[in-house]
Amino acid sequence: MLLFPLLAALMAAGDNDFDLRIRPGTRPGRVQVQAVLPKRLLAGLPRGKLTQEQGAPRLRLALVHAKTGREGDPILGTYERREGALLFKPRYRLTAGQRYRATLVLVGNRTLTRDYRVPRLRPGPRAEVEKIYPSASVLPANLLKFYIYFSRPMQESEAVFDRIQLLDADGKPVPDPWRRTELWSADAKRLTLWVHPGRVKQGVNLREDIGPVLVPGRRYTLHIGPTLCAADGQEIGKAFTKKFRTTAEKRTRPLPETWKLAPPAIGTTKPLVLRFPTPLDRALLDRFVQVMDLAGKPVPGRHEVGTEETSWSFHPRQPWKQSFYTLTVNGELEDLAGNTPLRLFDVDLTKPAPKRPKLTIRFLPAGKKASGQ
Repeated sequence: MLLFPLLAALMAAGDNDFDLRIRPGTRPGRVQVQAVLPKRLLAGLPRGKLTQEQGAPRLRLALVHAKTGREGDPILGTYERREGALLFKPRYRLTAGQRYRATLVLVGNRTLTRDYRVPRLRPGPRAEVEKIYPSASVLPANLLKFYIYFSRPMQESEAVFDRIQLLDADGKPVPDPWRRTELWSADAKRLTLWVHPGRVKQGVNLREDIGPVLVPGRRYTLHIGPTLCAADGQEIGKAFTKKFRTTAEKRTRPLPETWKLAPPAIGTTKPLVLRFPTPLDRALLDRFVQVMDLAGKPVPGRHEVGTEETSWSFHPRQPWKQSFYTLTVNGELEDLAGNTPLRLFDVDLTKPAPKRPKLTIRFLPAGKKASGQ
C-alpha cells in the first residue's frame, strides 16, 4: 500500500535529502513511520528486518503527554530497512485522540520530528465484559490464564494490567499477579491474561521470593475496573467481577485415554460427545480437537464446548456413516494449569520423560456394525 509513495520519495532524495512521515494504515490506530535517509546515514543498518536496538537509535515513535508536551518512552515495534528508507510499525494500535511524535536522528544528533494525532472514533455503546474463561467457580491454585471477552474492540495498552486486579478474600489486591505481556486477539475483543508463570513454577526464584499468586483452599475475585477503555477511548464505566475458590495445584497430564466418548448413532446428525475428568483450555479446544473420516480427511461440521469446559461435542454437517472415524488431539492441548498430554507445565528435569500418549481415538457410530471392519 505504501510502496509507490515510498519509491517516489526515494527517487527525489539526494545524498543530503531526508524525509519523515507518519502514514495511517487501513485499521484505526495503525500507522507506519517512514524515514527516507541519505546513504551515509543508512551505512550502519543492514537491509531487511531490524531489531529494536538497531532501529530505535535512528528512528523512534513516542506518545506525547497531553499536559506537559513531553515524550514518553519509545514505543516497541518492528523496524525494516527497505532501499533508502527506514520503516517502523508499532506493535500495538495507537490510542484514539492521542498525539504521537516520530523523531529521526540526523548527523550530529540533530533531529527531525513529525507529530500525528490519532483520529477519534465515533463513540458507540460502552464496551462490556461478555464472558470469562475458565467459567468454573472452582479452579486449581496453579491456574495459568484467563480469557476475557469484550463486546467491542478494546484499547491495547499496558495500562490494562493495572486496571485488572486479583483480590483476596479480604478484598486486598494480590501484588504483581500478571505476566505483563499484552495478548489480544486480532479484533482486540479477547484478552489472554496470564498469571505470572514465574510464580506458578516450583523452584523458580520469583515464586520462592514472593510466593505463588494463588494459594489452595482460598477465595479470590478477578476484578475488571471501570476505567478500562475501549478502542475509542471510552471507559467501560462499571466494574466486572468473577469470584472463585482454589483447590490443590494440578500436576498431572490431561490424557485422552481418560476421556469418555459417547458415539453418535449411524444415519443421524446427533453429536459425538466427549467428557473430560477436569476442565481444559477453552480457546485451545476450538482448534486442537478434530474428527477425521476413514480416509483421514476432516469431517465437515461444527463443535461446541460444554459447561465449565468439561465436555466437547461435534455436530456433523452430514449424517454419520456406517464407518470408522478417528478423533485426533493436538498434543499441545492444555488444561487450566498449562499441562498438556505431552508434558507437564512444571517439568521435573530430574525424572525420565513420560511415555508418549496416544493422541487418537478410533470410534464407530452406534448401530449396526460396519461390514468389513
